[in-house]
Amino acid sequence: MLPSIVRWLMKLHRNHRSRQQLARLDSRLLEDIGISEAQRQACLRKPLWKLQGPGR
Repeated sequence: MLPSIVRWLMKLHRNHRSRQQLARLDSRLLEDIGISEAQRQACLRKPLWKLQGPGR
């Protein structure tokens, strides 16, 4: 049971860090990676335990 909790906490941490990085991107970088501002905002509003990424 403990390893699964640790994996879940690590996933939350990775999602948190990814979203922090996504929040800091300017419009030029968003365009470079093919993500619109609306997609970014939708991703940032998701709870941390949801899958990350604009299309998910």
